[in-house]
Amino acid sequence: MVTPRTIPNLARFRKELARVAQQGHAIDDPQRGGPIRPGIAGNNHRVLESAERGRAARLFFRRGLLEALHDPQNPSGPYIRCDGMSNPDNFTAHRHALIQLSLQVPALTAAWLLTRELRCEAHAAKHLRAWFLDPATLMHANLQYAQAIHGVTTGGETGIIDTIHLVEVVRSISILEKSGALSAAEMRGLRKWFGDYLDWMTTSKNGQEERDAKNNHGTCWLMQGSEFATFTADNELRESCRKRFKEVLLPEQIAENGSFPRELSRTKPYGYCLFNLDVMSTVCQILSTREDNLFSYSLPDGRGFAKSNGFCVSVHRG
Repeated sequence: MVTPRTIPNLARFRKELARVAQQGHAIDDPQRGGPIRPGIAGNNHRVLESAERGRAARLFFRRGLLEALHDPQNPSGPYIRCDGMSNPDNFTAHRHALIQLSLQVPALTAAWLLTRELRCEAHAAKHLRAWFLDPATLMHANLQYAQAIHGVTTGGETGIIDTIHLVEVVRSISILEKSGALSAAEMRGLRKWFGDYLDWMTTSKNGQEERDAKNNHGTCWLMQGSEFATFTADNELRESCRKRFKEVLLPEQIAENGSFPRELSRTKPYGYCLFNLDVMSTVCQILSTREDNLFSYSLPDGRGFAKSNGFCVSVHRG
């Protein structure tokens, strides 16, 4: 019988787990401070922001899928968008912290499932309290200031793609709930946070514009909306997401041959096509039921996830 105790290299696994846990201290212990607390964020250091380095005002910039750089003809003027290029002077500490969260919580949750060691679930719960529950450190339930561009906008709809990293975190919370690491009151608080964020995603100008994007940004919105709606038991929104997948996403994004024309028009078409397919597969995984398998669903003309998957496989094989 295979048990956690018989897994090969379990000692190495535990050592790696300890390393991952240690990396989390700057996030889950508000008294420690740490590199993810830039002064520009003031007391609201859990607003997910991004900034041009050195600015003290609340005007933020961060590299996104649509990049922005200094205009060489007007260095002090508005940044210009350069698809596929990265600004080396951007502020990325909050984004990196969010990515770390998306790696640490699922890893610690998986470790608890394998070993049933209480320190794993306890440390994962610390991350969640720091990000979503503790008034002194929590992130506000919106991305109003994400992916701002100097001289253009203090925050745009494209920034909502940043919270794709929360999808795996939310999936982990449902498992941690069974472990007892989080109290009933804390679970209510987590569901309220994601309920509030869902409300912002669906009612704000930025949220609605991102939802209606006809490329991978729209797919990422749908993935987040689907998972967060599942977690908060918003069945009406979950059903709306399933309908949107069939009636909006597939018809608008997939060509007759299964390709993604809008991703193919980008400066890095191969990577963007695979990214969009990956996110689309997650939507299918979240929303599929025994009676309604979105992996195999297709429009009358044959367009669907399977068609796009076949296209990407054929391109990969050359």
